[in-house]
Amino acid sequence: MSNSIGLYVHIPFCAKKCLYCDFTSYAGVLAKQYVYKDAIIKEMGMRANMIGDKRISTIFIGGGTPSIIDTAVINAIIDEVRKNFHVEQDAEVTIEINPGTVNAKSLTDYRAMGINRLSIGLQAWQDELLKAIGRIHTSAEFVDSYNEARKAGFDNINVDLMFGLPQQTIGQWIHTLQAVVSLGPEHISCYDLQIEEGTRMYKMVADGDIKPLDEDADRLMYKTAVELLGNEGYERYEVSNFAKPGFRCRHNLNYWYNGHYVGLGCAAHSYLNHIRWANMSGLQSYIDTVSDDNIPMDFEEYIDHDTEMFETMMLGLRTSEGVNKKLFEERFGIQLYQRYGHAIDKLSAMGLMCDDESAVKVSDKGMDVLNSVLVEFLP
Repeated sequence: MSNSIGLYVHIPFCAKKCLYCDFTSYAGVLAKQYVYKDAIIKEMGMRANMIGDKRISTIFIGGGTPSIIDTAVINAIIDEVRKNFHVEQDAEVTIEINPGTVNAKSLTDYRAMGINRLSIGLQAWQDELLKAIGRIHTSAEFVDSYNEARKAGFDNINVDLMFGLPQQTIGQWIHTLQAVVSLGPEHISCYDLQIEEGTRMYKMVADGDIKPLDEDADRLMYKTAVELLGNEGYERYEVSNFAKPGFRCRHNLNYWYNGHYVGLGCAAHSYLNHIRWANMSGLQSYIDTVSDDNIPMDFEEYIDHDTEMFETMMLGLRTSEGVNKKLFEERFGIQLYQRYGHAIDKLSAMGLMCDDESAVKVSDKGMDVLNSVLVEFLP
């Protein structure tokens, strides 16, 4: 395994909770951002021994909506990361922003603190769809924020999109894709709306207030995105992610290669030295626990050899590169085919998998039924 890791920092503040959101985020508590920053910096000190001499090759500041908090708070956190750990010279440093929550000054501040990649949450181009899913921005605000980011010197921008929205038409989805492509972002993520239990949208579906999109329309939207973005020079390098050559998200690639990462902040997850753990998700309980000099652990588990092998397959097969045979053998001391030959033969015969000299990967046909493919590798 490489000596470098990814670092994730969770900023749980948002202006208003979207109807579909099941992330740990809190609206209306922005006043707590400063004590939260102190808690994150203190947690960093607690994790320093564990991270030791590992180099940090990517930093991802996610949320919530990190761009609604004071840029000085973000700066203080990044400063402390650089003081405490060995951050690689060419580290990819991403921050998630929402349209309408940034301006020329905040974007210039981000650049000055070494942030070199932006991820902008657009979701849809049509304002009526944005309103229907609880977004509080318009597509015009997205265009403004995007143009301001370019002026501030950002040359690595991702745009998050969502398909399968209630009442979304294929025409609206094509329009969204074309409008975004015309701006030329380096990276586009296309996520299928998942209606998760506990969200307001889940209750609205249960109460009959909204009707989920049918599966056929949903699949057609995905296939349309793959084709349209492919024709525009974006390579699909993971199920939901498309990039221009040289602009794949390094932070996320580390997850898909089942690499090591450490998460700071409430609800942040980590995976290091065969241990996976998560921090407690309550904002105040996280702050209080860290203030009392206790590690804010919610759970931890040991990942055994077989589980790690399965997870490496499950994550790697989501990518266009698949799972590299040489790296698998170096990591686990066993040949990939020796461990999973039966599943590989079966799936290859069904046309769901391609097996070549260097890697095994899922075929286009297999990507359509990815979950059925992955089940074959269960320990």
